[in-house]
Amino acid sequence: MSAPIPKKDRSYVIVGIHLRDKTTSEVSSETLFSHNDPDGLYVNDGPISWDFAFTTQFEALNLPMLEFGPPAPPQTAAKATSFSQFSSGLPPLDLVEDANDSSQGNAVERADDPCHLMEDSARVHAKPWLITTTVFEKLREEIQAYSSILPDECELPTSNSISRGLETYLTSTQLYLPYIHVATYSVEGRAIELSLALAALGLLYRFEHSKAYKLYFLAKAIWYEKNRREGAQLASEVLGNLSHAIRNKMSKLRKMQTLIALVGFASWGNRSIRPCALSMAAELALLAREFGLSEDAEEPPPVDWRIWVAAEERRRTILSAYILSSRHNIIFGVPPLILNREINILLPDYSQPWKSWDALQWQLASHPPRCSFQEGLRFLYEGNGKNLERRFSSFSCYIMIIGILQQTWIDRHSSYIGDQLSSTSIETFDIALRAWQVAWEGTDEPVLDPLSSRSSTSLASASLLRLAYIRLVFYRGTCRGVLYGDLTLLNISPALDRSLHVERAVLHAAHALSVSVRLGITFMANTKTSIWSIEHSIASVESALLLKTWLAMISTVVQSSGTGSLRAAEKKLLGIVTSIIEETDLSEILQVPDHDPSRYQHMAIAVIKLWSSIFQGSHILEFDDDVRYYLRLAAESIQL
Repeated sequence: MSAPIPKKDRSYVIVGIHLRDKTTSEVSSETLFSHNDPDGLYVNDGPISWDFAFTTQFEALNLPMLEFGPPAPPQTAAKATSFSQFSSGLPPLDLVEDANDSSQGNAVERADDPCHLMEDSARVHAKPWLITTTVFEKLREEIQAYSSILPDECELPTSNSISRGLETYLTSTQLYLPYIHVATYSVEGRAIELSLALAALGLLYRFEHSKAYKLYFLAKAIWYEKNRREGAQLASEVLGNLSHAIRNKMSKLRKMQTLIALVGFASWGNRSIRPCALSMAAELALLAREFGLSEDAEEPPPVDWRIWVAAEERRRTILSAYILSSRHNIIFGVPPLILNREINILLPDYSQPWKSWDALQWQLASHPPRCSFQEGLRFLYEGNGKNLERRFSSFSCYIMIIGILQQTWIDRHSSYIGDQLSSTSIETFDIALRAWQVAWEGTDEPVLDPLSSRSSTSLASASLLRLAYIRLVFYRGTCRGVLYGDLTLLNISPALDRSLHVERAVLHAAHALSVSVRLGITFMANTKTSIWSIEHSIASVESALLLKTWLAMISTVVQSSGTGSLRAAEKKLLGIVTSIIEETDLSEILQVPDHDPSRYQHMAIAVIKLWSSIFQGSHILEFDDDVRYYLRLAAESIQL
């Protein structure tokens, strides 16, 4: 058994493939690309898996995920009698007093008071998810116009339910795919199906699944009916030799935004509606191409906030369509519907100007020079980490790591050596991934703290980096096993190379497990922190399978050649995995001597069991239930 982990005065974090000293503000490219580490793993000696630089503040453990979101703007005080007034704090006593002192006539008079209307408008502007009685009646009337095509079971929820869903989406859920500008969002000013779709996603993250699905099917039915009516009108114009009405560009943008929300809901929801997600994604790709996947990069940046918001929201909407297509490629294994080479627009701006509530905040925010998506990818493949000239936003880095993953899939499926990448391709992608890490270190939100309210995109990016390293050397169609409960992969004999690239992938897989174990397996299973994302889930499964396969390979090596034949990096990685297991209830398996091959078989089983335990409990996304079921089956089926 390895020695106890010593306490250190300084803390470290495994960022990608090396250790960063927390006392240093930046990671130099020389450190990143140096080969001073004889193992090539870029880790220091000793058991390091417990010294992470994310701040574990125990008082923050009880904070709900719904606390996430942009800073609230100054709010105008407004009296209200709606249920939403009781959402936080103590109820104001003057609410009852005002009711006793007011007559019905006074109430009507107050409703027509211009000052009251201005006050109500300011309140809604400060909280764009609030729905006034007037707006809700308009929503009800508009939905009634589509009553003939709406599902019978999908009655409209209350205004408070929709408002609650929108609040959750605009302050929390949208952080995982930020393409809706919160400050300028208005229920009254947007298509009803968009608000319903966003509210459905928000209610899903509040575990109100029944209401969420009702809103989803309402939004979907209205979106398709509007599309059908537009098609019928177009057919009439063509057959009647009439001039075609010019389609509003903004209307097309809103159609895309609604479809993005619908695809996002269906992709990770109930298994029975996932085929709909794939078909809607195809329509989304067509809409995106029709709308335009490129822009003039030489055009000067706008100086007006509203103009900037419109341009940035358009840009983020197109990129979100690309992201959803790529997520389907990564997780379902289907060909990407929007290719890297088709995207030629600027990468997203920093989160600070995007989250600004008014022109003044926007002007005070940082606006560093930006490059296009194509320029960003070219920078990564050149691996020019020593002369990093541009800083990228956290969302930009997320998009670029998706671009790298898409290219690995394309290269693998166009290879003449089966589904394996050539050694040349692996080296090329390794350079790009290390350069990506340098870019990530320079973003506005390079956060790895699972408890941080600013870490949604950063954690998702880190999960994709882990997945990219794993898939360079270990690609076995894992998602099919998750989606259909297929355990065939678990019976495949170890087929890993004993190479530096495999060892780096194993390091990432071990790091993923160590984060969850450090936070606490029970805590992770029962608390939905910002680390829980679709990227985290699929990376966790592949990390578990890689570690299990690698440990089984180590067992075979020890059985045939003894521990003396292990590489230095392999011994270091075994020490890391051992230190992780020591902190769990499965530590008794480590009593088996190092020279006994069964020790590593036991460790392989322990890894799967630990990941299975982490995914126990209730989940927001039903895809995570599939992951939980798959890992539980895997843990129960593995035997020595």
